[in-house]
Amino acid sequence: MLIGILLSFEGFPQNAIYTDYFTVSADTGFQGIDKQHPNTQIPKKGTRKRPLSPEQKQENKIISGIRITVEHAIAGIKRLGCMTQILRNRRPFIDDTFLLLSAGLWNFHLRTA
Repeated sequence: MLIGILLSFEGFPQNAIYTDYFTVSADTGFQGIDKQHPNTQIPKKGTRKRPLSPEQKQENKIISGIRITVEHAIAGIKRLGCMTQILRNRRPFIDDTFLLLSAGLWNFHLRTA
């Protein structure tokens, strides 16, 4: 049994079917996803011995600029406390309802702000 939130490629479904119709923008914790999904954007990693070139740094900046929009949207959805707390209700599809409600409120906030 896995406890906690998995923030790496180990938590990614290995047997899922992926299409090339969408682009996956993942962080460096998902190294290896590009073998399963060919249309993937992952930032390059640099080391002390092999630092990133200016072109790679520029590419990483573009990828992170795309990903930050998604990260801000997730953080905005989590502002409604029902998405961050443990749900103890056993009604069917209530978690989807809360997600739709949270996303709708976040979109409303973005349009009115």
